[in-house]
Amino acid sequence: MIVRGTNLLKLTAKDADFQLKHSRWSGPSHFNTREFRCKHCGELMLHYDLVLALEKLRAEIGKPLVITSGYRCKVHNKAIGGVKNSGHTKGYAADIALPYGFTHKLFREIIWNTRKITGIKRVGSYPDKLFCHATSE
Repeated sequence: MIVRGTNLLKLTAKDADFQLKHSRWSGPSHFNTREFRCKHCGELMLHYDLVLALEKLRAEIGKPLVITSGYRCKVHNKAIGGVKNSGHTKGYAADIALPYGFTHKLFREIIWNTRKITGIKRVGSYPDKLFCHATSE
């Protein structure tokens, strides 16, 4: 369901998955709700501005993006050692695997340098885990 008056999508574990589409993105949709669901409970809370930012980032780098972690319920976030007020628990953060052929440093720099174009607000760097963290808030 889409929460009226917001760009927030909420799904229960029983709701079917679908391709995400943003009204401000004219290109094809590259992300599915399945990619962003909590790995613990299967629920989803997702801000469409994050989807739009990731679509723009994908266009900038010219390669697919793999979401390794999207929404996390509070139980799952705590279990994996996430910070208390993580953007993951509010639906506006995602961890993105390093695209093929990119070093961690290069990928992080591209996210950081294109943030005015993409709308990404913060970038987290985890070189030992082979992903970068991005938020739309």
